[in-house]
Amino acid sequence: MLKILLPLVFVLLASPATSEDHAILVPDQPAALISVAPAYRYTLIAELDEGKLHVFEKKIDNSFQLIRSMDISIGLSGHGKQIEGDNKTPVGVYCITSH
Repeated sequence: MLKILLPLVFVLLASPATSEDHAILVPDQPAALISVAPAYRYTLIAELDEGKLHVFEKKIDNSFQLIRSMDISIGLSGHGKQIEGDNKTPVGVYCITSH
């Protein structure tokens, strides 16, 4: 069982981020990790088009290490939620601070 401590950042991407998305990139790390606030030890990145969830842990040098990837399901109608009940998965960045 994977145990993740809060707070964390959850990033839902419609498609994988590319180097064109950010001016500065860390080698071998997803562009979506660049803007993660220092307070967050864990970041979950969901690649909705690929159906994958990646769990990253921040290391002491502020780089991120991939600790697990797994398959996920998305809403029955895909992604890009517009209204409640549209059966779509929302896309965006969410900070989770408690449960």
